[in-house]
Amino acid sequence: MRPVVCSPLSSIPTLARSLALAGLLLPAVASAQLTEEEAVQRALARPEVRDLVEGDVDVARGDAIRAGLWPNPVLSYARERSSGGPSTAGDDLALITQTFDISGRRGLRADAASRRVEATRARGASTRLALEVEVRARFHDLLAAERRVAATAEALQRIDTLSTAVGRRLAAGDASGYDRGRLVRERASIGARAAVEEAGRARARARLGGLLGAKEVPNVTGELLPAGAPPALESLARRIISRPDLRALTEEAEAGSLDARAGGRGWIPELTLSGGYKEWTAQGERLNGFALGVAIPFPLFDRGQDEVLRGDGRARAARARLALETEAANAEVRGLHAQATALTEAARGFRADALETSRRLIATADAAYRGGELGILELVDAHRGALDAELQALDLELTARRARLELDLVTGGTTR
Repeated sequence: MRPVVCSPLSSIPTLARSLALAGLLLPAVASAQLTEEEAVQRALARPEVRDLVEGDVDVARGDAIRAGLWPNPVLSYARERSSGGPSTAGDDLALITQTFDISGRRGLRADAASRRVEATRARGASTRLALEVEVRARFHDLLAAERRVAATAEALQRIDTLSTAVGRRLAAGDASGYDRGRLVRERASIGARAAVEEAGRARARARLGGLLGAKEVPNVTGELLPAGAPPALESLARRIISRPDLRALTEEAEAGSLDARAGGRGWIPELTLSGGYKEWTAQGERLNGFALGVAIPFPLFDRGQDEVLRGDGRARAARARLALETEAANAEVRGLHAQATALTEAARGFRADALETSRRLIATADAAYRGGELGILELVDAHRGALDAELQALDLELTARRARLELDLVTGGTTR
């Protein structure tokens, strides 16, 4: 019986060759290569993202301007005429009236509104951070999908090489029809898996394109597994307070306190001054002069009690949310740090050990099959195991990357 010619272990394509093969078997959208940072920049540069963030800030700035404005002066004019008897009398009065805040409430309210502007900016930064992390997650989903497509394409190439060799052996009478049929069925199985992986890649590409505002997204390039372990846990814990959404809560608490202080000065009334020109006519004589007036409301019922209560309530609620979310973030950081570290190590170890073992098994099975020591089932199992190991390695690397991205989000993007 003549030995079957199988591709040796040394002929297994590298990852770069696999990607090139996948590009031939399953055409890519474009020849350009998109990096992770380029994807993030394109997403954050979209006008819709800018308007989403800056629009809310402009609303808060408008509220701050309104809180700091003086009331407009009031110009009034009154004309009175009376007639009857031998003479006609009349008064003409022109006044300018201005209200003054002597309690300092206007300044406190303006400061509170300015704090809310900063809180809105911080929430905008939190929105941008969440979008950035989502873009990175979808980028790596597409990167993993492309490498899964490449892995199945490589497995198809190996099965095709085996099928060709077994076909020649069958024609020479040195192999059974079962061997050829088993390889045909295995190729159909891997082909179905390749179709599933290609569909997953198409979906991942469309999802990334939705964030980039693009109908077509080029191939992506980068590293799926994080380059190293995350920073030390202690340094991450110290940075949590700088997270944008937590900074927003701090600003909201300060704004509430300022509102309460402004309300606490409700017992100090506003001062309204008026001055102008007066002219009157009586018994044929016309006289003129100046008019002055002072008005001070008496704070009997409205002394700002509601403003004090609202300000205190907002400050207490914001501080309580800040404490609860900070504590939850610390716990989440501890868990994610441990998870990201363990998954990164597991993924790196699996690729180093399991994949090398799979390559050795393929080499051993090929040699044993050529020597008649193994049947087609054992040979197919070795090749299938290599594909399963590669896909499992990619799953581990993607899971490790996702844990790292979650850690980025919880710590305000400080782990990169």
